[in-house]
Amino acid sequence: KIDYALLKFCYIDINENSDVDALFDYYRTTLDALKARHPDITFIHVTSPLRHVEGGLGVWAREALGKPNRSKLANVKRQTFNERVLATYAGDPIFDLAASESTCPDGRRASFTHNGKTYYSLIDAYTDDGGHLNTVGRKKVAADFLRSLGDAIRSKKNKSS
Repeated sequence: KIDYALLKFCYIDINENSDVDALFDYYRTTLDALKARHPDITFIHVTSPLRHVEGGLGVWAREALGKPNRSKLANVKRQTFNERVLATYAGDPIFDLAASESTCPDGRRASFTHNGKTYYSLIDAYTDDGGHLNTVGRKKVAADFLRSLGDAIRSKKNKSS
């Protein structure tokens, strides 16, 4: 018997050219259909993972010359999608993978500013290739996921009692 299920995108699924509204509508329609078909399963929403955004003088110079930073623009789209998930499903179990990937153990978050707004990125120490979690990142995110899963289980038990 399946008690819990989740749908997780890969960072590659959302890029700087993605239509976030269309993707979110598809996600919502799919999840709503799954919930209707499987009312006994608790679906846990997962925010889209992020990529690391390079910094430094070279990046700043390219941006100053008007060159688009595709990594930043893709994370802007990912965060826009994530904000929709968090707002729409605030009463449902959610694992905020993006927050886990962008938050240091001391609570600081890896971030950048785009058009006056703060956006988040994967912490450099959590990845070796800019996108996939390394051992440090996997351990950190796994611990956060288990806490989130525990919260979902406790919440379900409290609702059924």
